[in-house]
Amino acid sequence: MLSTWNITTIVALSTSLSAIVAGCGGGASASSGASDSSLAPLDPPGRFRSVQFIATTDKTSYGSSDPVTITFTVRNTGTQPLDYDHMEPDTDLVIRQGGTAGPRIWQWSVDQVFAQSSLHTIVQPGESLTYHFTWSQRYQNGMLAAPGTYTIDCWANYCPGVASLSPGDDVRQIFGAAPVQITIR
Repeated sequence: MLSTWNITTIVALSTSLSAIVAGCGGGASASSGASDSSLAPLDPPGRFRSVQFIATTDKTSYGSSDPVTITFTVRNTGTQPLDYDHMEPDTDLVIRQGGTAGPRIWQWSVDQVFAQSSLHTIVQPGESLTYHFTWSQRYQNGMLAAPGTYTIDCWANYCPGVASLSPGDDVRQIFGAAPVQITIR
C-alpha cells in the first residue's frame, strides 16, 4: 500500500513529466512518432522538440599550448517564442580524456561563482543563444593535458518551457549537443 507521501511524489513526478513533454517547443513538435510518455526516444541527439543544441570547436587538432575555443548554441527551430525563467549557470561542459566514457578531466562550472537570481529569457523563432568557452588544456587540478584524443560534452541546464526534470533524468542527454572530439598533438 502506498503512503500519502509516495502518492504525492508520484503525482508530482507525473505532472513534471507532462510539463516536460508539453514544453520545449511552444506547441511545435519534432517528434519522430514515438509515444510522448518518454523523453529519450522523442528526438535525435542534439535536439529536444523545437530546440537544437550544437557544440563546435574552432579546430579539430591543437598544438600543446593552443587554447581550445568551444561554442555551444541553443537554437529555436520552432515557430513559437521560447519563454522561460532559469538560474545561472545556463550551460555547462565537461572534457573527457578519450571517448564519452573516459575520465572527466575538466568541467567549466567547477570553481565558478554564479549569481543566485532568477533570469527571464525569450528566444524568438530562428534565434539562438550562443555561449563561448575556452579550455587552456589543463586538467581541473592544473596539470597540462597530455597529447591524445579528448571528448567535449556541452549541455543546457534548462530547456525553455520545462520547469523541472524528474529525478533520474540526465540533463546532459536530454538537453545536450552531440559530443565533439579533438586531438592534442
